[in-house]
Amino acid sequence: MTNFSKYKKPHNNIKGIFWDFDGTLVDSHEKNYNVTKKIVEMVTRQSPQSFPILESINEYQSGLRNSTNWRDFYQNYFSFTNEKTDYAGSLWSECQLSDSTPVPVFEGIPQLLMELDNTVHAIISQNARDLINKILEENKLQKYFDFIVGYEEVGIRNQKPDPTGLITSMEKIEKPVSGKYVYIGDHETDVKFASNANSYLNANSIDAKVISVAAHLQSQCDEYPWSITPDFQAHSVLELKDILRKALLG
Repeated sequence: MTNFSKYKKPHNNIKGIFWDFDGTLVDSHEKNYNVTKKIVEMVTRQSPQSFPILESINEYQSGLRNSTNWRDFYQNYFSFTNEKTDYAGSLWSECQLSDSTPVPVFEGIPQLLMELDNTVHAIISQNARDLINKILEENKLQKYFDFIVGYEEVGIRNQKPDPTGLITSMEKIEKPVSGKYVYIGDHETDVKFASNANSYLNANSIDAKVISVAAHLQSQCDEYPWSITPDFQAHSVLELKDILRKALLG
């Protein structure tokens, strides 16, 4: 196991900061929309426009917001079986890498990462690790992240909000796990992800806690009613920076 703490300046409060990728670090909604249309066409052999949820990017975004995760999205809106959903998931990385839609990093994120460079940072995402690496390299951000957990590392049927990816990531930093960690995401599922991890930690008498931060960096992303409340909410990178500074300094 890599001891990340020996390379980073330790903080009293936070052992590591975990980031979602899509909608949190980067604005990838247009690319994901285009890729989803391609995948649906490949799996169903029907025009994407024959599905109401894919008629516009706004409909697509709304569907994602109302879905627990990508598996739920495919099964709810396209009536995919588990097998077809698995197949759709297997196409994701290839279709993402071959799609040329730009994926901009949210303004202010590079500066935030630079200021907090002495903290352990990692990405836990339902996107493909190769694509995440590619976008980070294009934006010269890969140096800020100690590791990436993509959907391949977790298991195709153990995606968020199942806490497997988060618990595994905590163990990469320190085992046995202890202390406080931060998880930042833009979706209700991200908050459930952190909550389920805390339930696992409590059930196994592990003295650790995950602090959840909702990053509302995309327009309208906080207009949907959530059944679970995050510990903190940020509506700009500036607010996010302030939350993280306070968490780190205690």
